[in-house]
Amino acid sequence: MESQSTIEEDLEEALRTKEFKIFMEFLMDGCGEILKRRIKHHSCGFLTIDEMREVYQNAMIEVDRKVRDSAFNPHRPMAFVNEVVRLRTLDARRLKSRQKVATNTDDLLSAMAEADKSAGVVSRWRELTEDDQNRFMAELRAIISEVLPEGQRVVAQAYFDNLVQVAEGGWSVLVEPINAATGRRPTVSTIRSQWRNAHQTIADELIRRGFGFLKGE
Repeated sequence: MESQSTIEEDLEEALRTKEFKIFMEFLMDGCGEILKRRIKHHSCGFLTIDEMREVYQNAMIEVDRKVRDSAFNPHRPMAFVNEVVRLRTLDARRLKSRQKVATNTDDLLSAMAEADKSAGVVSRWRELTEDDQNRFMAELRAIISEVLPEGQRVVAQAYFDNLVQVAEGGWSVLVEPINAATGRRPTVSTIRSQWRNAHQTIADELIRRGFGFLKGE
């Protein structure tokens, strides 16, 4: 088996001679499994196997396109490839968060109000302008995908995806969705603990970003 330094030398040579097809063959045969592990690492348990496979395919398409640019620097191409893989994985995480955060805002706000044992949050939400409501949802998505640590993020996402089921069946209904997303089967006590911490962070961040109505302002 070739060392990584030898593989990179082969990749550089293929680029210098403009053998782009050979470059991609060397890259995928010699580094494919390593790149897939990088995608799994950067996904932080947030992407399914199929989603990670799609990230890999899209990243390879992007690499193939960009190395053909006459301005591309062939020196140490793996740094470039690793960065493409990282960025496309983060893009996939953000896209999934935007798609799957609950769109039923009344249910979402009611859940947050119940957790705070506060009243009137939904009515104050409805008093916001449409622009502020849209900004609220954008900030919420950003906080979940970019601010929460992995465990809290997965639990928060599962919670917002299954608000009705949690209300009807309790926290145990989140065990299977979280297990499917991470490959790890959490306990109900762990889920509740992660949600308490996630909820506090979400609320604090939203208040810091200008949504004081969450604390009654």
